[in-house]
Amino acid sequence: MLADARILERNKYFQKQQVFDPNQRVKYSIELRKKNRQNFIKLKRECQNQENFNLPSSEIPIELHKIAPELLQDSLSLSTKLKQINYLLSGTCSDLQFCALLSILNKIVSQKSAINILLQYPELIQRTVNLFKIDCDKLKEEITKFLANLSSKTLIGIIREKELETMAIELKSALRKPYAKNLIMTFGNISSDSEDIRDCILLLEVGDILIEGIKSLLIINENMSITIWALSNFLKGSTPPFLTYINKFISIIPKIQNIDIDNILIELLWGISYIVEKPGLCLSVLNSIDIDKIISCLNPTSYLLSPSLRIIGNFCSCSNEYVDLFSKAGCINMIFQCIMNNVSRSILRESLWTLSNIATCKFWAKSILKHENLPLILQTLQSVDSEIRLEAFHVFCSTFTFSSCILVYKFVVENIEIVRILVDNLGFYTPEIVELALKIIERILESENTDNYEENKEGRIVRDEIIGCGGVDAIEKCKFINDDVFYTALVVLNKYFGDYEEYAYN
Repeated sequence: MLADARILERNKYFQKQQVFDPNQRVKYSIELRKKNRQNFIKLKRECQNQENFNLPSSEIPIELHKIAPELLQDSLSLSTKLKQINYLLSGTCSDLQFCALLSILNKIVSQKSAINILLQYPELIQRTVNLFKIDCDKLKEEITKFLANLSSKTLIGIIREKELETMAIELKSALRKPYAKNLIMTFGNISSDSEDIRDCILLLEVGDILIEGIKSLLIINENMSITIWALSNFLKGSTPPFLTYINKFISIIPKIQNIDIDNILIELLWGISYIVEKPGLCLSVLNSIDIDKIISCLNPTSYLLSPSLRIIGNFCSCSNEYVDLFSKAGCINMIFQCIMNNVSRSILRESLWTLSNIATCKFWAKSILKHENLPLILQTLQSVDSEIRLEAFHVFCSTFTFSSCILVYKFVVENIEIVRILVDNLGFYTPEIVELALKIIERILESENTDNYEENKEGRIVRDEIIGCGGVDAIEKCKFINDDVFYTALVVLNKYFGDYEEYAYN
């Protein structure tokens, strides 16, 4: 049967009830074959030019057409294509044919449905990494693009130490190559979700290679951001990485923090925040960072706001000395500004968390309680977001606990609506919030009694307010949430509402 193109070409010169000239038919057949041959030679020349090798999206690649023309069919399923590519990668192909296969593979991997199918062919990734031994930059670019496109979970389940070692050796000689960025991204991806693989990568000295590359200027600004991101990911995890690596990362902080490029600074700040999660490393970091620069990032419009808040919060959770250091630098006013501007949900939560850590220091808890903007954030105690509400409760619980009774009582009397807000939260579904609400109520009642106010309706403002808004019944109902809530509720009821029935009657 003739191909569609031949049929169209024949019909173009065929008319019914007319005799077709055989010589004309031969002439046009020759022209058609000549035209196809010219297109074939043109495409072949493009593919043979290795420096400019780029698989055309609208034309059939000659090299791929030689070994696997079926891969170019759209009707072929992803599973079949991956199976065919996996088979071809294990064979003997030219550099350009490998490039063609990986180019098709990258297009397949860009489809979400292909990832689950790819897990059925773990050897495909292993064979792809082994192609690094071929000295062809264009091929290596396709390999690294493929690896960078894979999710960390896909790689973690398949990649072995042998492949990681091959990639580490390649990285050492490729820091100035165009594909270095994809290779660095791959290391950053797979280290972020697995501490075992992270430690294996560090043992292969990938972190040392990147840090030395920064120091010796082998890594320029173009790849600096992705490099610092990868180095920061090596610091993640509940278990800290090797101390030698942490010290090397700290050694480059003074150099990097002076680069005035936000994309680089934000990755550096996140790396610092991961280090200071471990109290024993805070002092080493403190000697390397510019505190004033971090405080200046506490601007509601700053791109660097979130990691800066995390750094300050982590420092302040370690010691009151650090709270004193950052608070004297003016961070409290800046944090209140962030809360008031309410830039985003994550920033609001991070700001409240940082403020609650500062409030654990007695001296600065008083400053927070006296701050003019504290009454304005009472609304966060009613936030529909349970995480924001929880952090807000931590702020008020810490502030009230570490401030004097006189200051606490004065604040509550001036902002009496806080009592109703606390009582309303006793019916909240999160036990932690209920427990914090009870502790704040207990602290307020303690402040009212400590100052020896007369036991009458005028002198028991907070107690009257709690009774008036149904607080006693709410406390009774929430007793059975868990043991901690039960104990706190029992103390409040027995200590401050033991005479409630007689008081109500009178």
